[in-house]
Amino acid sequence: MEQAVNKSESVTQYEKMTKTPIPKLVVKLGIPTTISMLVTHVYNMVDTFFVGKLGTSASGATGIVFGFMAILQAVGFMLGQGAGSLISRRLGKKDASSAGVYASTSFFLALFSGVLIEALGLCFLEPMLKMLGSTDTILPYARQYVWYILLASPFMIASFVMNNILRFEGKAAYAMCGLMAGAILNMGCDPLFMFVFDMGIAGAGLATALSQCISFCILLFMFLSGKTQSRLSIRSVTRDMSLLGNLLATGLPAMLRQGMSSIATMLLNHCAKGYGDPAVAAMSIVGRITMLIFAVGLGVGQGFQPVCGFNYGAGKYQRVRKAYGFTLALATVMLGSFAIVGLITAPWAVRVFRDDDRVVEIGTLALRLQCWALFLQPLMVMTNMLLQSTGKKLLAAFTALLRSGLYFIPVLLILVHYQGLFGVQAAQPIADVLAFLTALPIVIWFFTRLPKEDADAVEKLAALTFDDGPSAGTTMEVLSVLEEFHEVGTFFLIGQNINEQTEKSVKRALELGCEIENHSWSHSAMPELSAEQMREEVVRTTREIVRLTGREPIFFRPPYIAVSDEMYRQIPLTFIAGVGCEDWEDSVSAEERADRIQENVRDGAVILLHDMEGNHQTVEALRLIIPRLRKMGYRFVTLEQLFQEKGVVLNEDVPAEERRCFSCVQ
Repeated sequence: MEQAVNKSESVTQYEKMTKTPIPKLVVKLGIPTTISMLVTHVYNMVDTFFVGKLGTSASGATGIVFGFMAILQAVGFMLGQGAGSLISRRLGKKDASSAGVYASTSFFLALFSGVLIEALGLCFLEPMLKMLGSTDTILPYARQYVWYILLASPFMIASFVMNNILRFEGKAAYAMCGLMAGAILNMGCDPLFMFVFDMGIAGAGLATALSQCISFCILLFMFLSGKTQSRLSIRSVTRDMSLLGNLLATGLPAMLRQGMSSIATMLLNHCAKGYGDPAVAAMSIVGRITMLIFAVGLGVGQGFQPVCGFNYGAGKYQRVRKAYGFTLALATVMLGSFAIVGLITAPWAVRVFRDDDRVVEIGTLALRLQCWALFLQPLMVMTNMLLQSTGKKLLAAFTALLRSGLYFIPVLLILVHYQGLFGVQAAQPIADVLAFLTALPIVIWFFTRLPKEDADAVEKLAALTFDDGPSAGTTMEVLSVLEEFHEVGTFFLIGQNINEQTEKSVKRALELGCEIENHSWSHSAMPELSAEQMREEVVRTTREIVRLTGREPIFFRPPYIAVSDEMYRQIPLTFIAGVGCEDWEDSVSAEERADRIQENVRDGAVILLHDMEGNHQTVEALRLIIPRLRKMGYRFVTLEQLFQEKGVVLNEDVPAEERRCFSCVQ
């Protein structure tokens, strides 16, 4: 009964994420995340406000401690967004079981990471705070504040993970409940602990730690009470290192974005402390104010991420385009409006937190410069979230590094050297301009590569092909999968692999309607061979294929896809390459192999897999590839059928100088 209810809820959620009008869906998911982000940053500002009452050095301590909290957030976001991005795409493919594996692995890894950071932080407390940019006068305040934060580290990191998973599932309202409860409790406890109980800045640390633990309990309840599609269970934690690596690689952009923000804060504090505590306090205040404004755009963007991941996984590419365009426009209008208010009210905004003329003077210019740059941030953030949500790990990691790392750090160091304090104030806005100019061509490139039609809009053709057989074991396993799904494939044989045992695999392939083609005799690097040796490699294998099938092969896949003009002249067959997934590497999991094929396949694609002995992960990947591509509108055919239905001329009918190696037949 429970399984039936869960399945019904899964179907309902799928329909909601793939059919609700984009503006309504993004706003519905974005409002809770925006509120969560605003409340979180408001309570950060409340901390800054109350701590500021204790003096300029105490105010500077908030910047130091927030730098440490950014490290915790970086770890939590790497695990949470890594798992969340994969979960949303799995749910888009209606694969809830894999979603549970990713959720459980990230949750328990978060708890372990938090305990490790807590232990290291308590052992090296003073050196850590100095590394974060603390001065000798700020250090006593920062030490009292951060002690309680360290104790709550495991719960804080795990909360970030659960919050992100809820968002990526499209359950942003549940995530909001947990964050808001903790934030409101923190704002109430700050003055109580600091002034009524006379704990001073230690009271601010205790209030933050206590509120984070309460938030953790509320978020955990959402999972344990069955309100989510992904389930948390210690038994579901994966031991597959390739799957774990995929999770960490997917979340790496979030880690880099948050981690570089923490490093940037540390470096900014180090540069600012050369101009005294007022400079550190001013930049800390400006950081809190701009992050409050930025939280609006980030919240809207986090409403976009599950929409993007879900629909990309479901092959709804037009919805991905619409969601990006709508979210970008909405975030630009919202951030632009707040930026204008910030430009006008800058001196008053800074003075609210610290009534010190020098702090206000430094902070006003820095805040106005950063408000101008806010107009550019939506495109940078939305592009990074788009790339992460669609599994473009390397590009997502690169764009995550731009704003606070690759550009900010050198710009800050150069400007401080030549411009002094003005360099501290202007470094971030200049880095934002450079990051915007870099992100713009990347997002244009992404959408030129994204299919223009939804996966299920029209029927598309693809050919499943297998290299390096025949084998007695793996080839038989591949054939069993093809038979189970009632599909056909094309097998490229290495001649010297044909023997009494492997001939049974070839005969079974023929019985299932599969095609047998030529992959050379010894799998040598053929461009290095003489013309006679090239011909011999192909002729010997052709003889064996004719003996077994009674048919001469018409296709040839060159070993290592290495070709030369001489090969085209000597071998009168049509050369075939393919869309591969590095499935000869044991480190690439079955799921990653299927993901890579799904991401790179297109109409007319020749899918390149390997059936050499022992390649069991490709057999498992095939079980994922076939149903996924069917949902995307693909029909599987043999290579010969693919050429016939696409009306493409074989190489044997083309002059040698015009021949080519086909990866896609169009």
